[in-house]
Amino acid sequence: AERTLRSFAAMYLLLGAGVVSAALAAVSTRIAIAAAIGSAALALIAKGLFPGRPRKLASAHRLQRVRALLSLLRGGKTPYDLAAFLEAEGSPDDGKVVLSLTLEPALHNFLRSMHGGAIASAVDVCTTLAIVSAGGFPGVSTSLGVSYLAGCGPGETIRIEATVLKLGATLAYTECRLFRGSDGALMARGWHVKHVVPPLPLSPLLSLRPALAARLLAHLAPVRQRAAAKAAAAAAEPEPRDEKGKTEYFGRFGEIGHDLLGWDAPLQDALCFAGEGAAAGGGGVASPARWRFKVGPAHVNGYGALHGGCTASVIDSLGTAAIALGEGGECGVAVSLDVQYLSPAKKGDEVVWEASVLKRGGRLATVEVRAHAVPKGGRGRGKLLAVGSLTKSLRGPGASAEGAEPQSLRAGYPLNL
Repeated sequence: AERTLRSFAAMYLLLGAGVVSAALAAVSTRIAIAAAIGSAALALIAKGLFPGRPRKLASAHRLQRVRALLSLLRGGKTPYDLAAFLEAEGSPDDGKVVLSLTLEPALHNFLRSMHGGAIASAVDVCTTLAIVSAGGFPGVSTSLGVSYLAGCGPGETIRIEATVLKLGATLAYTECRLFRGSDGALMARGWHVKHVVPPLPLSPLLSLRPALAARLLAHLAPVRQRAAAKAAAAAAEPEPRDEKGKTEYFGRFGEIGHDLLGWDAPLQDALCFAGEGAAAGGGGVASPARWRFKVGPAHVNGYGALHGGCTASVIDSLGTAAIALGEGGECGVAVSLDVQYLSPAKKGDEVVWEASVLKRGGRLATVEVRAHAVPKGGRGRGKLLAVGSLTKSLRGPGASAEGAEPQSLRAGYPLNL
C-alpha cells in the first residue's frame, strides 16, 4: 500500500509538472508572438522614417537645408558666419551649393577690396553649407586653405560655388571657388577639411527620410529673410588708401587708439599689440611680434568656441602686420593662406598670437602665426590652439612706396590684403 501511494504521488507530481510546463509554454508562445508582432511593427515604422540606405537628396531638399542653416546663423551675433551677406541661389548637384554676396564696406580690406579673412570665412561657411546639403553634420574644422587669385571693387557681386569632394564617416573634404560677378574671373580657390561625426542624439535626425526632415526643418527653422547688413562704424582715416597708408595702418595694428577698418573692425578693443619681434638676418625675425586677444561674443561660433573664420582672419591680418613691422616699406598682397585648427578657445578666454616672418625675399614674404591659450594664472604658455601661414607678394626692392598703388588697384580691382 505504501508503494502504491508513492507511485500515485509520483504520477501526480509528474502530471502537475507537465501542466505547469504546458502553461508556461503557452505563455511563452504568446509572449514570443507579441514580441514578433511588435518587432515587425517597429521595423515598418523604422522603414517609413529612415531609408535603408543613404539617398541622394532632391535639389529642393538640399536647398531647404542650406536656407534653414542660414536662418539659424542669422540669429547669431558673429559677423564671421556671413549670414547677413550670403544668399543661397541653388544646389544643382549633390553636395554642391551656389551662393552670392555683395561686397559691402563691412567686408572690405584697407584698399576696399574683399578682405582675405572674409574670403577665408566664406570658404569656411559655404563649404559647411555644402556638407549640410549632402545630408552631413556641420562638424568642426580641422584645416583650411585659400589661394588668392584676383581682387574686386566695392559693390561687386560675388558668386560662390562650394562642393563636397568626399563625405566620409568621420571627415569631409570640400572645396570652394569665388568668382567676380562682373566678368566671371576666378578670385580665389579654397579647401576645407571638417570632422563631421554627429553627437549620438542627433544621428537619428540625420537619417530621417528627406520628406520628413523637410517638414521638421520647416517647423524648427523657418526661413528668415536676410536683413540689410549694418554699415561699419565710420572711423577716422588718417592714412591714405594706398600702399604707404596700408603699411602705416598695419604697422600700428592692435595699438590702443588705432581704429580698425572694414573686416578688421570686430577685433577692435579685443586685440592688443604686446611687443615687436627682434629682427634677424636673412629677412626673418629672431623673436615673433605678439598680440593679446580676448575672445568675445562676436568671435565665437554656434558651439561657443572661437570661430574658424575669425581665426583665419586674425592670421591673415597679423601676418600682414608682421611684414609691415619690417623695413621694406610695404606689406604686399596675399597669395595664399592656410590654417590648422588644433584646440578650441571659449568665450572669455585670452589668447596670445605670435607672428614670425619665416622668409622675406625680393618678391615673396612668408609669415607663420601661432595662437596659444593663456593659462589661468596668466603666466607661461598654454596649449597651442592654431597654426597658420600667410604668403604675400611684394613689389620688391627699388619700388617706391610713396604714392604707389598696386597694378590691380589702378585697373579698378584691388587685390586682397
